Order: sequence, then C-alpha cells, then structure tokens
Amino acid sequence: MRKLVLSAFASFFVLSANAQEKIKISESDFFSSLSSVKISVSEVKSEKTEISYVKTGSYVNLSGYVNLNGSAFVPQNGGFVSANLTGWAQLNSSDYKVKTDNEYVTVYASFWANPNQYVFQTVYPNISFRVYKEGKYIGTVYSNGSINVSGWVSGNYVNLSGSGYLNASIYVPEETN
Repeated sequence: MRKLVLSAFASFFVLSANAQEKIKISESDFFSSLSSVKISVSEVKSEKTEISYVKTGSYVNLSGYVNLNGSAFVPQNGGFVSANLTGWAQLNSSDYKVKTDNEYVTVYASFWANPNQYVFQTVYPNISFRVYKEGKYIGTVYSNGSINVSGWVSGNYVNLSGSGYLNASIYVPEETN
C-alpha cells in the first residue's frame, strides 16, 4: 500500500516538466529506495456494533367449523334470488395454542329459484380473523373454504342452511428470552 502511495506521489513529479531538474536521481534509484521508506498509518477505530438475531418461527394451520343459515324472498313465478347467510366461526390450531376471536360470518348467495324447488348453492366466505397465540395478538388472517347450503322453496321464501370448515394459515414467530 505504501509503495503504491509513494509511486503515485513520485509519478506526479516525474510527469512534470521540471521534475528531473528538481529531483536529481535516476528512476532505478528512486524505485529501489521505496522499499526502505516507512509510512505510519493511524490506527482505525471501529465502533461496537450490536448483534441482532433473526427470530425463527413456523407456519400454523388454523381451521374452524361454521354453520350458516338464512332465508330469502322468492318471486311467485320464480326468479333471481339473493340470500344473506350468517353464522359464527372461530379458527384454532390443532393444539389450541393459536386461536382467533369468534367472528360473525356474513356471506351472500345468489341463484335462480322456482316454486317448490330444491336449492343447492356453494358459498365461499372470506372473513378476516384476528389471531392470538396464548392470548398475545400476532396478526390477522383471511379464511378460505367452501360451504354448501341448501333448502326447499316454500311459498314465497326459501330457507337455506349448511355447514363446513374454514381454513387459514399464519406465520407464528417463536418467542425469544
């Protein structure tokens, strides 16, 4: 390193027009004398850096059962029907350490219905759940799943009901002490 610095410094003088008059040494003498020159470099002080550790964790699968019920008006000669289906759901891990709040589920089913007809429909609730691990909030997930609902048209109404499972997955960091 010091040879490089001295070489750069010396080349500045060598390249100038008056350099040979100012320095009365040959090139070979100059470069051979570079190895005997000692340069001291001040000690570089580094600040202490704090080490941070990456928290590890794992994905946890959550599931829960939901029962949906609802009714809708059906036109006298049949027609397009939109039913509001509601229920309650809570998702849990297999060991019940990770669980969600009990959430109100609302989903709409739209279909064509005729008088005295059996109606079968599949709905896909997409519900937001707040997730807790042993009582401590860790995040929010959206459920997925399909619920089959069915019922008979009676008079001008259809009553629909059905049940099934909702699922979700969330990354749960491990606790560090």
